[in-house]
Amino acid sequence: MAKAIVTPTDLREFANILQKNIEEFTHIEKSMNQKLSSYDWQDPVAVKFKADFEATKEPLNKLKQKMEEFRPYLTQKADILDEGYTGDTPSIAAFKVSAAAFAGGVGVGGALMGDSPSIEALKKGIRGEGAGDSPSIAALKKGIKGEGAGDSPSIEALKKGIRGEGAGDSPSIEALKKGIKEGKSVDANYDISKAITHLKDNAREKSVKGDGRCAEYVRKALEAGGIKIAENERSHAYGYKDLLPKKGFKEQDITFNLKKIKKEDGTSMWTYVPSKELQKGDIVVFDRIPGKKEYGHIQMYDGQNWTSDFKQKYFRPWADVDLKKTKYTVFRK
Repeated sequence: MAKAIVTPTDLREFANILQKNIEEFTHIEKSMNQKLSSYDWQDPVAVKFKADFEATKEPLNKLKQKMEEFRPYLTQKADILDEGYTGDTPSIAAFKVSAAAFAGGVGVGGALMGDSPSIEALKKGIRGEGAGDSPSIAALKKGIKGEGAGDSPSIEALKKGIRGEGAGDSPSIEALKKGIKEGKSVDANYDISKAITHLKDNAREKSVKGDGRCAEYVRKALEAGGIKIAENERSHAYGYKDLLPKKGFKEQDITFNLKKIKKEDGTSMWTYVPSKELQKGDIVVFDRIPGKKEYGHIQMYDGQNWTSDFKQKYFRPWADVDLKKTKYTVFRK
């Protein structure tokens, strides 16, 4: 097995450095563009400098793209190192260690020398001793070993769950099992209403040019609803296309088409209509558009309107972008 030469902390620090550099590069490019375009340059040296700057932007943007692609790779590697190469999630790994320590009789201070008779019996049962077990303990041991055809429905269901079966699981149990198998972070207590309320209460009345913060506003709304997003998981808007599935959101087969509809007052208007019915809390993530919309966009549906860092009048967040040429994904919890 290959040996790790860096720690998870090293990888996350590097990822954070990349993020800061990306933001600094973007800020420098934006401020330079504003200054250079605000003057009618006549000086030949200044004109040459502007041309050189424009020529430099292309490779700089390519570098930024490579950094943006490499950053999530580093955080994923850090997560793998945290799991100790076992494939277990941290909570499962901790449970296995605790179970092994208990079965072996190891306590916080060493051996569990002072166990009560019932604890000692249980430990012996786990190790396979204890011929004189009570019927209930004997049945439990048989269940652990895979025997016990006459188990009660609840015990049988538990055994099936441990073996990975259980087609008749409740939706919540099934979701949890899927989350464990697929390595996802399942937030069972996510409150959509709280998330929507937080977003609407804090969103600005209109978009502020040069100060797009949709990823920040939606992230804080998700956190208000109960979803935990670690600092190293934070990203620009387009990055939530990869993060949301890890938080239990599922991609929806929904598209938006421009159609002419009649309003209540009898007049008509053109608007984007979804191919399927939307639900409160649906989230749309727009991919980044290199050179135009570098960070993408993310927005949430409140049952009537779309909100991001501002209260949107329409589904389409950008008036200067053709939606047919823009990739987007709808997610639902």
